Amino acid sequence: MKVTANHPVNPDAREARFASSAAACSRPSFGTLGVMNLAAAAVAISIGSWTLVPGGSWSPSSEDLTEVRSRIEPFVKVQAVANHRELPAWSRYSFQYQGRSEGERKVIFVNAFCITPPPYAREQFVFVFDGGPCFFNLKYDPQKKQFFDLMFNGHA
Repeated sequence: MKVTANHPVNPDAREARFASSAAACSRPSFGTLGVMNLAAAAVAISIGSWTLVPGGSWSPSSEDLTEVRSRIEPFVKVQAVANHRELPAWSRYSFQYQGRSEGERKVIFVNAFCITPPPYAREQFVFVFDGGPCFFNLKYDPQKKQFFDLMFNGHA
């Protein structure tokens, strides 16, 4: 037995280890690549989703969210045309939302982006400087049933 760097080395064990490594390389492996593909698939599912971001002062009801989802696209498209903005395909957007209070008024803050959602998107808002109309946010008043404070990102 030979000792190197204070660790015993058995030459027969080393040969067995290399042989098993070679065998592992010759058979199909789903190691890192498989995990990356699963992660990519999980993220791809999130595109187009609506995610509640924690930390709001109240939780919008499913009826409130249904109302926002049904009305947001036509509202944003009309505003984009009025502001000479060209939107990407609506199906590319993902949405984050949160119930907030502005004084006595309850509003739903909506943040939208057309990039692949980053892993932290379930925990905090995705804010990007520039990027144009691929990124926008607005508020919705569920009592008045109207949107306000729409802001598209600018271009660098």
